[in-house]
Amino acid sequence: MEVFISGLPRSIEGNVTASKPQTMEEAINIAQRLIHQIIKHDSVQETNDLKQKLEDKGNIINNNNYQNNYNNKNRNNDYHQ
Repeated sequence: MEVFISGLPRSIEGNVTASKPQTMEEAINIAQRLIHQIIKHDSVQETNDLKQKLEDKGNIINNNNYQNNYNNKNRNNDYHQ
């Protein structure tokens, strides 16, 4: 069991050791739960990062459209004068 736990990533190794599993099966189950939590957290974080990038890109596009519309309106006013 010590060899298994020592082969885990450090962030998980400490938590598995601290939970003092009595059997190899218990150590594996604890490690699996912790790994799933990390994967789920990373997935949520990536999703949030992607949403933020898309929102930022949308703001840039909206600002550019506003600026283009403003410029076009001024050109049209110049033409009519």
